[in-house]
Amino acid sequence: MAVLGNLYNRYMDMVYGVCLKYLQEPDDAQDAVMAIFEELVTKLQQHEVENFKSWLYTLSRNHCLMRLRSLKKAPTVKIADGFMHSEAEAHLEDV
Repeated sequence: MAVLGNLYNRYMDMVYGVCLKYLQEPDDAQDAVMAIFEELVTKLQQHEVENFKSWLYTLSRNHCLMRLRSLKKAPTVKIADGFMHSEAEAHLEDV
């Protein structure tokens, strides 16, 4: 786990920059950074990496693109114009 901490300290700024570039929201970028470093543990066991920095950049970019793609697929719900009237406004309309 000390190795992961060292990788985090060394590459967190780069990964955060990539995530912020694609996701445009600091909170979303920070969430993505944490998810990427969690994913890093399993990915490193599956792949033989020669150039770690460029591989991590690609992993970060792909993670963000997949997140953006999944957000586009999420259905949006339209709310009727009068739906958000407060009870006070509704009561005044009745009077």
